[in-house]
Amino acid sequence: MALCRFDQLRIKTDRQLIHLATQALARGIREARQALRAADVWAFTEGHQRRAKKAYAEASRLIPLVAEIQEHERNRLEAELVHLRDMLDGLLVLGHPSPVEDRIGRAHV
Repeated sequence: MALCRFDQLRIKTDRQLIHLATQALARGIREARQALRAADVWAFTEGHQRRAKKAYAEASRLIPLVAEIQEHERNRLEAELVHLRDMLDGLLVLGHPSPVEDRIGRAHV
């Protein structure tokens, strides 16, 4: 059965969306890893974290737009999205001193 032009375009668009989401996730995970490696120098970490958050936002917007996707592919994308979110949560903890650390930091100023 031949596909109509609309179906062909939709399939092509879905493949492109999957590709863009995959790239965004890879970029976000790479940036989050760089941020974690440079965690002792917040000035370096902050830029990587910002780019990782942007990639997360991009991927999280793209994934729901894919109409036709195999279940294993959707599961892979969603698992990578969760993994990136967990990495960002870890960076969030590194970026904010606890109240005790904050008081100690002020006491020495």
